[in-house]
Amino acid sequence: MLHGQLTVRGHSAPVELAVTESRASGDGLTLRGTTRIDRYAFGLTAKKGLAARYLDLEITAHATPG
Repeated sequence: MLHGQLTVRGHSAPVELAVTESRASGDGLTLRGTTRIDRYAFGLTAKKGLAARYLDLEITAHATPG
């Protein structure tokens, strides 16, 4: 699990991402994580009929040595 803070349009909330992939290579490290967020927690309440309240989020990050 990765723990972090997600900020959307000025609203922040803690998130936990389940790591679904981690790959090390000669040029760095790649991590992929998924979570489900409640968009109402971020103040996103407009257009209720067009998007579900809970959204699945996938993040891929690539880190390189600097």
